[in-house]
Amino acid sequence: MTGIYWSEGETNIKKYGATTSGSKTVIRVEIETSDHFAAGSILSSIERAHAAQTPPTRPPVRPTKRTKLAAPLLQLTHRSGEED
Repeated sequence: MTGIYWSEGETNIKKYGATTSGSKTVIRVEIETSDHFAAGSILSSIERAHAAQTPPTRPPVRPTKRTKLAAPLLQLTHRSGEED
């Protein structure tokens, strides 16, 4: 179970509510704070909780592109001193 913690006084619950659709319920909570450190700490806790419940996604594997080999070099000979 994941928890979000903050110090009382500078951080307060502004409003909250829930909506149910079928078998799922969405809970919304607005938290108000005047302390930037507390805001960062709360957001960090939420991010860690979100990362823990979502599996890491792997990018799709693309087949490697086959490169063509260059044509073999022509084996021309050079004879010095010979004229046509």
